[in-house]
Amino acid sequence: FSLLPRPPCRMAPRASPAAACACEPCRALAGSCSCVSAGAMQGASRADSGDKALIEEDLAAESHWEKAVAVALGGACASTAYFTFCRLLQGDGSTAEGVVDLLHSAYTSAVAARGISALQRHEVFDIALPPKLARAGGPVVRMFCHSMGYFLADACLILLELSRGHSPKLWAGRLVHHAIQSTSNGLSIFRTSRPQETLAMRSGLCQAYFAEFSTIFLRLSSLARRSRSVQHRWTRALDWSLLVSFGLCRLVNFSFLIRCCLRARPVFSPGLHALLLGIQGSAYVLNVGWFLKLARSCLRPSMRHVSLEC
Repeated sequence: FSLLPRPPCRMAPRASPAAACACEPCRALAGSCSCVSAGAMQGASRADSGDKALIEEDLAAESHWEKAVAVALGGACASTAYFTFCRLLQGDGSTAEGVVDLLHSAYTSAVAARGISALQRHEVFDIALPPKLARAGGPVVRMFCHSMGYFLADACLILLELSRGHSPKLWAGRLVHHAIQSTSNGLSIFRTSRPQETLAMRSGLCQAYFAEFSTIFLRLSSLARRSRSVQHRWTRALDWSLLVSFGLCRLVNFSFLIRCCLRARPVFSPGLHALLLGIQGSAYVLNVGWFLKLARSCLRPSMRHVSLEC
């Protein structure tokens, strides 16, 4: 083999072709590769800067009045739906609440899934909504407004029932949940002084709202038990669907959400970051407890059906 002619370009074993070869074609190739690499890096940097500028422009142009109107619209639609179903169900307010909550869960989880499917990489925290979905006029923030209106309307209904001497089911837990959820929504909707902080809050809240997907099975299971025409095997199937979706949407999903929130610490004010972590951590602990109750209920069909407000 030593008698074979050596190639004109001999590369070192561990060096790249551009660094090892000294011939003119390879030097030209190395120059073009470095230009392409630098151009790609500059292009990505310009894209990030463009997204930041676009987000800042969108937040500066947002109208708090329009968002408040969207909140009121959500509350009005929820109230109208509740009283309509009450009338159709001959005054069965409990079933009417379940149907309206089912519709709310289907709407919010569908929009959240759309937002999650469009999440993109972010230089500070792991993932974030694209500018077109993070702005107030987009479907995600509109959903936040409508959902906040729903929670406020339900809280008003609970207070109205309490003033009449009636105690709605799980009313204390529902009021606490609505207060926490409305606070989280309000911060994400109306706090726009720091663009990157707002983007992080809206992206995280979009992920958190996918938990509503499991509520669909919770409400279907509850409604099926009230209807004697539904066969037992279908209620069992709904129970297991609830358990699986609950674990994925509220345990796995929230674990990733908490990780993203920890990584996003540089863009948050210290007080707000501590508040959000406290809310997410408390919600995760409650979800673990509810998941264990659901698991026992599925494994022991004779147990009383678990009532949750989540």
